[in-house]
Amino acid sequence: MNECEIRAHLEACRRSNLRMRRALPDGSPYTWTDDFVLRHGAFCRAQPLPRGYRHGAVKQCFGNAFKLTLRSQGLRYVEGYAVPVESAVLLHHAWCVDRDDRVIDVTWRRVGIGYFGVVFSLDVVARSIASGGNGVLDDWPNGWPILHQPFKARTTG
Repeated sequence: MNECEIRAHLEACRRSNLRMRRALPDGSPYTWTDDFVLRHGAFCRAQPLPRGYRHGAVKQCFGNAFKLTLRSQGLRYVEGYAVPVESAVLLHHAWCVDRDDRVIDVTWRRVGIGYFGVVFSLDVVARSIASGGNGVLDDWPNGWPILHQPFKARTTG
């Protein structure tokens, strides 16, 4: 799935959420996570897992990406939507990117066919994890805090 297809899918989700009146309380700058990712995300280039990296635990993408970012200089934590090889469905997912914005995905055993996400600073990720969140974007236990205030995108490691 290419960047245009992912953007179109996220835009369709955003419009659907608006029609269903699924939105955050008044005053939030975003309608939902898809709106947030559309505004602040970028397409990331998929690649096979480079030498020197080992796969992490299955279905633990948020923890895997966070731990890898902590111990690997030059990597940035990214959260957004990705498309696995096995399906054509966008899934909420986390991965890392290197200095050239190439995907380092240690969770999926086969590299996905499309990645579109937002770079988050480690302090934002750590706060979400420490407070029991399910990633930064879908931190429902804490009321989706990232969606309640304007976001300043982080562009460097």
